[in-house]
This record gives sequence, C-alpha cells and structure tokens, in this order.
Amino acid sequence: MPLPLPTIFLVGVNRSGTSALMHSFANHPAFEVIKDPEKFAFESRGEMTFRHFSKAPTNENVRARLIKQSVGQYTVDLCCLPLYPIGPERVPLLRELVHAFIVRRPSQVWNSWAKMTKWIRASDDPEVIAMWSSLTEEYGIEKGWGDLNMFRLAYTYVYTTFAYVRRLCPDRVVVIQQERLAEDAYARATLKGLCSAVGVAFDERMVQWNQTFGDKSLNVTDGFADYGSIDSLERREIHRNLRASSSFAKTEAALVIPESEASAMDSGELGRFYEEMIETRNPFVLGEPEWDSS
Repeated sequence: MPLPLPTIFLVGVNRSGTSALMHSFANHPAFEVIKDPEKFAFESRGEMTFRHFSKAPTNENVRARLIKQSVGQYTVDLCCLPLYPIGPERVPLLRELVHAFIVRRPSQVWNSWAKMTKWIRASDDPEVIAMWSSLTEEYGIEKGWGDLNMFRLAYTYVYTTFAYVRRLCPDRVVVIQQERLAEDAYARATLKGLCSAVGVAFDERMVQWNQTFGDKSLNVTDGFADYGSIDSLERREIHRNLRASSSFAKTEAALVIPESEASAMDSGELGRFYEEMIETRNPFVLGEPEWDSS
C-alpha cells in the first residue's frame, strides 16, 4: 500500500485535541486533511477498507496529507477502532507513515466526556433527542458519550498502539502534549517539525488560523459526515471552543467529575500511560536535527 503523498497519521482519544491539531493543518494550503476516515462505516456496518491511505490527492496543489483518527465513545468498537490494515502490508505502511500521537491528561479527557454526556442528557433539542433515542435502542447503550470503562478502554488502546508503533519504528513517532499547544514556541516547533517530516514548508496560518473550523472551503474530507452535518447542534457543541478560536487555546476546564476521581485517575494506570507518552522525545521541541523525511 504505497502512499501517494507523504502522510502524517494523527491519533488520539476523543477530546484530546485531535480536531484542533487537524484544523491547524487544514489551514495550510499544501495539505489535505482526512478526518475520521470510514468511522461511520465501521460503526454502522463494521466496514474498514483503509483506502484513505492510498487515496489519490484531491488536487494538484496538494503536497502532503494529514489523516486524523480519534478513538473512543459509546461502544467497544469505537474505543478499539482499527487503525491499520491487517496482513503483510501493515509493517511497510507503518514504516512509511509519520506517526503523531496527541495526548492529554486523563482526568481532563474524562471530564470532557462527562461534560458532553451531561449536555446530551439535558438537551431538549428534538434532533439530539431523536438521534440518541436511535443510538440507545440500536446499540443497547446508555445515553451519553460512554461510561468510565469505555473511557479506560479507549485511553489504554491509544497507549498500547503508541507502544507498538514506537517499538516498530521509533524514529517515526512523535508525541504531542495537548496542554502545551497553547505555548506558541511549543506549537511552532512541533508544527514546523511535522511539516519538515513530510517535505512541506511551515505556514504561519497553522498558528494563526484565517479559516474557522467547519469552513466548507477547507480541504477536509470528513469520514464521519454521514453521522450528521458538522453544523448539527451536537457537533457544534463538541467543537464550540474550537469554532470560536483563531489559534490554539488553553483548554483546561472546570471539573464536573469529583476531584477525588480526577486525582485517582491521574495517579493511576492511565496517568502512568500519560507520563510515559509525554516523556517520549519530541525532536522538534528539543531542537534536535531536522527529521529525516527520506
């Protein structure tokens, strides 16, 4: 499965900053972005072809691609979403991709899941009510973004995937700490390095967005579009802060989960996964030699 374009594969748990980082690349005119490819097809029909890796460029001006895949939500399937093809093509593909894992402190991610569940259960919007009535009946789940067991599964799955890829091709893995993207120097160094990794020059619009999230003129293919319009009420709520931003912003939010639960989570197994991931070198921020994109 040879890549038609140099490709960054961005992976993170839902509510870890994957959409904001993706939007940064969508503001770069030389990049095309594929958002959550085949996610709806997998959730609804169990299909995952991985054609997004070999898809032809959308136009002749595109020089590189970012594929963003977020993991997690209300079913086991979404918390263990297949990320790579099975079979002899997997390892060559992994060694060709640039792997970007974005990670956020587990208590903050779980808190964000809990806030979305609270919003969904309180909503009196007919569209939201109808959609979640259908989901709860079809999947046999409770109304909301997923319980604590689902969250732990998704966070662990992303960590386990990171550990596997790092073992296989350590020189092609970068971990991005979501909390630090609001630091201009950190964001610039990371974005410049990732651009260099796929042979594209950094563009100032990656840190000062001139197009808003959801802008239809952006070169973004949304693999979850069949789930509902990006302008639906729930998806507007999901990306409320991002839609109002023109750059990376600090996102630590007031807790809706008990402080004791947040503290236990950050000091437990998920917290150890988080600490291990952020200790992985980010060569761009450390000022190490430029990425070998050959």
